[in-house]
Amino acid sequence: MKGERPIFPELKEEEEFFPRLVDPPAEAGLLPLRRMGCKMATGSGKTLVMAMTITWAFVNRGRQPASVAFPNAVLICAPNLTVKGRLQVLQIESYQRAQALMLLQDMSNRIALNRNNAAAYVTASPLGEGMVCPGTNATRVQADVRDWCNALQGAGETMGGSNLGAMVGGRGCVEALGGDQYLVTIAWQGMGPVSAPPAGVTCGQNEYDGGTNCVGDVCRRVVTEVVRISTLT
Repeated sequence: MKGERPIFPELKEEEEFFPRLVDPPAEAGLLPLRRMGCKMATGSGKTLVMAMTITWAFVNRGRQPASVAFPNAVLICAPNLTVKGRLQVLQIESYQRAQALMLLQDMSNRIALNRNNAAAYVTASPLGEGMVCPGTNATRVQADVRDWCNALQGAGETMGGSNLGAMVGGRGCVEALGGDQYLVTIAWQGMGPVSAPPAGVTCGQNEYDGGTNCVGDVCRRVVTEVVRISTLT
């Protein structure tokens, strides 16, 4: 912690550069607790600053063992399980969204590559969760629909006979928008309530309302993509 301290003309000489808060002790015979606070943005190195502050304090206490100006012990309070739990939820949400985006792109590519039969991909009801996937693959469209349905159910990765390769409650829909445009949608079960998807995105609508928190479609997650089939001349 060498170097010159910055000078701020607007501060009085007796004022400290770092704001300090003093916690009065419960017993008169005890020394007050003095706290220093720093305003720092996310990712700017708060943990490093805390570690270096503790190091600085302990080094000075080592050089002056009898001094009460520097501590000989430090209590670190952190959210711990709260932050850990939140991070785990975010990781699962991110994984499910990544899987959904891959399946969304997969069907969009299948429709674009089979452009002459694009209308045949339109689904009467969602594929995936809660159904037996079609087994027919006599045509290219049937094979694509079968593969997409199986992928939505997580057949791409299995363990102990269980499908693990997709989102929770994955469903997929293809809707005709007119003008040779098709809306491809992936829906799945989120880990908690957020704002509901737009009312116009109906794939899996109200299929994820369970429990006291997931009502009003607030636990349904969706990603969409519009496939446009141009007329070639």
